[in-house]
Amino acid sequence: MMLVLALLLAAAPVEIAITVDDLPAHGPEFPGLDRVRIAHDLLAAFRKHRLPQVYGFVNGGKLEGHPELQAVLDAWRAAGYPLGNHSWSHPDPNKTPLDAYLADIARNDTYGKTFRYPFLFEGDTPERRTQTAAWLREHGYRKADVTIDFDDWAWNPPWARCTAKRDEIALGELRHTYLDGSVRILARYRELGRALAGREVAHVLLLHIGAADADQMDAMLSSYEAAGARWVTLEQAQQDPLYAEDPGFVTKWGWSLLDRLATKRNLKLANDWWPDEQRLGKICQ
Repeated sequence: MMLVLALLLAAAPVEIAITVDDLPAHGPEFPGLDRVRIAHDLLAAFRKHRLPQVYGFVNGGKLEGHPELQAVLDAWRAAGYPLGNHSWSHPDPNKTPLDAYLADIARNDTYGKTFRYPFLFEGDTPERRTQTAAWLREHGYRKADVTIDFDDWAWNPPWARCTAKRDEIALGELRHTYLDGSVRILARYRELGRALAGREVAHVLLLHIGAADADQMDAMLSSYEAAGARWVTLEQAQQDPLYAEDPGFVTKWGWSLLDRLATKRNLKLANDWWPDEQRLGKICQ
């Protein structure tokens, strides 16, 4: 099925920018997990596929008590890739007083003015959404939007559990479902983009700096290339006119830009798909 989808999509090229959240570390701890090795494996895959840029969005607070993780950020910069601001402590914006939330973003300024909302939460009320966006503009931030998100983070906890148990059969299932899911979601969002814009839109893919991501990145990038992917920078992708449209849609959860625009227009896909997070949560328990 995954190969069929890739071949069907390969007829038309699509521009995609890759971004990675939660640097320098994401996912649960377990014996033998080498956070720096995860970063190097991801960067090796990006280099192999000649990605022109991969923004790494940083939570600076993760370095507290873990100075060895500075090596992850150093490796990212050494690869020629930029770092961005993902807030200091990755707070839940819906549960944090606005002043404290904005101060948490400002504390992370050392990683620049390109900002990715934690959890993709932009505000659970119109007032909070408007006030946060206004503060970001006034302080020189630009938002790093997302159009493709397949909850890749959900593979990292079971990956840690199955690795600790040395369950190779379960790890094989995780490899298969990660790769299959990444291609299925590409098809979903390409279809949604075409439905919204009447053409192929440029995309921004959200990933995380996790162990499952590192293991499958080379295969995933190859599958995307077979499906027509042409790698671009975040800035190039967000030059697409679609990114200038404000959906004005308030939600208590994080959605991609395309999902919010589709909800605003009451547009639904006939054959939708989303990963089975319940199944992932049960593997190797």
